[in-house]
Amino acid sequence: MNRKRAIYLLVVFGIIFLTLIGYLTYLEIFHADEYTKSVYNPRNYELDRKVIRGSVYDRNGIELAYSEKITEEKTEIVNGKQNTWYEDKIIRKYPFDGMYAHVVGYVTSDYSSRTLIENAYNSDLLESDILSNIVDEVKYGEKHGKDITLTIDHELQQCAYDAMGNYNGALVALNPKSGEILAMVSKPDFNPNPGKLVLDELEDTSLFARAIQMPYPPGSTYKIVTAASVIENGLEQEVYNDTTGKFVVKSADGNPKNDYTCQNVNAKPYGSTNLETGFRVSSNVYFSYMGSKLGTNNIQSMAQKFLVNKDINKELGFDLKIEKSSFQTGEMTEAERAMSSIGQGQTELTPLHIALVGATIANNGVMPRPYLVSKVGIENKIPADNPGKQIIDSMTAMKIKDMMLSVVESGTGTAAQISGINVCGKTGTSENSETAKGGASANKTHALFVGFAPYENPEIAVCVVMEYAGFGGATAAQAAKKVMEKYLTSIAY
Repeated sequence: MNRKRAIYLLVVFGIIFLTLIGYLTYLEIFHADEYTKSVYNPRNYELDRKVIRGSVYDRNGIELAYSEKITEEKTEIVNGKQNTWYEDKIIRKYPFDGMYAHVVGYVTSDYSSRTLIENAYNSDLLESDILSNIVDEVKYGEKHGKDITLTIDHELQQCAYDAMGNYNGALVALNPKSGEILAMVSKPDFNPNPGKLVLDELEDTSLFARAIQMPYPPGSTYKIVTAASVIENGLEQEVYNDTTGKFVVKSADGNPKNDYTCQNVNAKPYGSTNLETGFRVSSNVYFSYMGSKLGTNNIQSMAQKFLVNKDINKELGFDLKIEKSSFQTGEMTEAERAMSSIGQGQTELTPLHIALVGATIANNGVMPRPYLVSKVGIENKIPADNPGKQIIDSMTAMKIKDMMLSVVESGTGTAAQISGINVCGKTGTSENSETAKGGASANKTHALFVGFAPYENPEIAVCVVMEYAGFGGATAAQAAKKVMEKYLTSIAY
């Protein structure tokens, strides 16, 4: 009896032991990185207090964030007497204030909170290899973490920051072939320096890195995706006779008051409209008609090809978490297909995602894998093999590329023209929660532009989103022009 009980207890404890081992193995494989980076990890807190955190640099060695040790005087009154002593403290400094608040992120002075690069590469910034630790101890008497080098070009970042002016929104610039991020600005920003960063006093939306964390209605920039569907489904020769400047979808109940009407800007009719003309003048009527004609399966399929409703971090990879973009799923009414095809309805993309859509056209139908970090310590982090993902046929991309050239040459994007350089682009003007209020808010549309240059051999792709800035062919296109011109005329060459 006692032997049976012993065997029984042995089996029970064996199961418990194996379960514990299995659970620890699961945590190690699937959650190790999460727990390592957690602000609640006491080891990180101790390292923050003792290690000189590594610096963050732009691609040319300009320091964007660094740490230094200071000595603070401390006092307290004990039994009526003042005691004074001194304590060493490590503080984090950001020399460009808010310009990189939504790229580098921040570390609070009490080490209780950190974001973006400061969080994603926290372990690297606080630790170094054994040899470097020994050298640091001998040379400085303290340990230093690894430095991080970004793909960002500070000069271009400054240009992008200035180009956004006082508008909230985001601007993303990347190399459409390699995927390296050249500039990434989100506004509003904040000053992350010690004594300046007071999280409780900031508006919630100020903490959003809009470029990667806030999906917007893409408006007519999404017509790139719809055009790809039109071409790949053999409908590019389709012509719509636009005589009223409006496309009306009759309501199911037969009540005209419930009809859905989509119209061009100022309800301007363009007559006999094919794909090239509709794209150049950004005809809402033509693309609403084509969305209706393509059908639900075709427009949803093309959205998925462009990674809408998918996790870009898993599909391509990126150093920071990108919020998932969205497109309506399930059955769609004719009105919903019409709205979605012009970038409205339930269609929302982050500015980085829109930039990747533009880069796909520039890169012969291949969406590049975006990346932001080029070096950690002395280790090269540039992807050795970065094929990206083939989204559409190269011939489809070439046709859309030609249409994007015509948009800037003689269509809605002429404000993006650069002397001596052939620029391709697509404008967008999107309705939002403010315009839905009507009245004085009816004109508070978001202004968007996505484009790349030069046409012959694209080296830079840019997306601009300006909240409540009006027509995308004006403000957003001008901002994109400044960034592309700066890069192509004084940085890349």
